[in-house]
Amino acid sequence: MRLKVGFVAILIGVLLSGSAGASVIYDNGASVLNFGALGSSGLFPAADNFILAEGFTTITDIHWSGFYLEGAPSDSFTVYIYGDDGGSPGAAPLHTLTDTVERTDSGLNNTIVFDEYNYVMNIDPLDLSANTTYWLSIVNDTGEELWFWSFSDLEDGDAHQKAVSAWVDLDVELAFQLTDDAVVPEPASMTLLGLGLVAFAVRQRYLRAR
Repeated sequence: MRLKVGFVAILIGVLLSGSAGASVIYDNGASVLNFGALGSSGLFPAADNFILAEGFTTITDIHWSGFYLEGAPSDSFTVYIYGDDGGSPGAAPLHTLTDTVERTDSGLNNTIVFDEYNYVMNIDPLDLSANTTYWLSIVNDTGEELWFWSFSDLEDGDAHQKAVSAWVDLDVELAFQLTDDAVVPEPASMTLLGLGLVAFAVRQRYLRAR
């Protein structure tokens, strides 16, 4: 029963935390603060896969984390979304996005003491298909400076890096989230749902104790 109550508490926390701002429709994990995949050259882009659930297929914002080997040069991000080709990104991107990117210092440093930054690209609503594998690729043209896309804290990764013409499995995950501004839970509804879940868990514990 402890496991069920713990799960309910976690679920309530997730629901209530989503009551303000856009809803996360896909979460590939937070930065693990150790290193990242090179993403500053068009010849060596990195990509990671994602699948959207039914009813949550519109993307309005793309969030990710990364760092530079030196300083914090001007950014020139391009985000690509590829289809899947046998477990790797397809030959050509389905969507190419060059919208404005906001950069904020996370206040954190990875294990090799480089400052890490959080980024968000606000895009026109992009509708994709549910239960379909896509690949997200983020490239930052910083000139001579190197930029890296932070590794995610998720395990058993599928992220790939392109070595000139072939995609190579990196066996890691990359830190990013996809959100939809139109999917915003109502605070009152989320609170009622949370209270209902608590009541259910308490009742179940009472019945098991009898």
